[in-house]
Amino acid sequence: MIIIRKGFENKNTKIVNLEKSLLLESKEQDFERCASIHYNIHSQEIWAKPLISGTRTHPDDDYVLVFQYLTSVNFVKKLNKLKFFDIDYISLSNFSCRDKHFLSFINFSLPNKANNVVLRSSNLAKLKSSNSFISVIRNSSKVIKAVSFIEFCFNYRQLKRLMASFRHVEKIHLNYCKFSIPKVPDFSKALKDCQIGSLDFWGSGHPKLSNWVDGLGEFKNLVQGFASSSDLSLSLKMVYIRRCGIEQKEAEQIFAANQLNKVEVYGDN
Repeated sequence: MIIIRKGFENKNTKIVNLEKSLLLESKEQDFERCASIHYNIHSQEIWAKPLISGTRTHPDDDYVLVFQYLTSVNFVKKLNKLKFFDIDYISLSNFSCRDKHFLSFINFSLPNKANNVVLRSSNLAKLKSSNSFISVIRNSSKVIKAVSFIEFCFNYRQLKRLMASFRHVEKIHLNYCKFSIPKVPDFSKALKDCQIGSLDFWGSGHPKLSNWVDGLGEFKNLVQGFASSSDLSLSLKMVYIRRCGIEQKEAEQIFAANQLNKVEVYGDN
C-alpha cells in the first residue's frame, strides 16, 4: 500500500509540475504577443513585467502599466480580443464608457489576474445607460486586491451592486464620483463574506459632486448601510472621506452612532 501510494504521489507531482510549466509558458506567450503589438505601434518595449506569482502587494514601476486614451487607443484596437497578460497594476484613463474599444478591452482583454485595476472615465460617465457597468461587474473576479473608479456617476442600485461584486477585494476607491443615495442601502445580504478592509471616497462629497456638505443625510444613509452588513462591519478597518466637506470629528460621530467605532475614519481637519 505504501509503494502504491508513493507511486500515486509521484504521478500527481509530475502532473502538477507539468500544469505549472504549461501555465507559465502560456503567460509568457501572452506577454510576448502583447509586447510585440505594443512595439509595432509605439516603437518601444513594454516595460511592465507579467505577474507570475500573484503575491505582490506594492506595485512599482516594473509592474505598472497605464493606458492613456490618446496614446493607447490604437494598442487597444490592435489587441482585438487578445487576452492581456496578468499584471500587478493596470490603469485605463480617459476612456468613454460607450467606446467600443474600451468595452472590448474589458470584455475580452482584461487580464485574468490583476492585483490593482484603475478605471477613470473621461467626464463623470453615467454607466446606467451603457453596457460598461455590466461588463465591469461581470469581470470583477479578475481583480484580486484593489479596484478604483474615478469620476463616475453611480445611482443607488449601482453602488450596491458594485460593492457586492467587489466584496472580495481588500480596497475599493471611489474617488471624485457622484452618488445618489436617497435611502439607506441594505448591504446585509449583498456583502456576505465581505473582505473589504478599506473604502476611499476622496473628493466624492465635494459640493459639485455628491455634495455631502449640504446633503449630509445621504452620507448618513451610506454609513447606516455599511452597518447593515455584519460581515463588512467586521472586515472594514479604514474609511477615507477627505475633500468631502465633512470634518473628521463629525464623521467619527456618525460612524460611532452606527456601531462602527472600530473603523478609523479620515475626514477633513
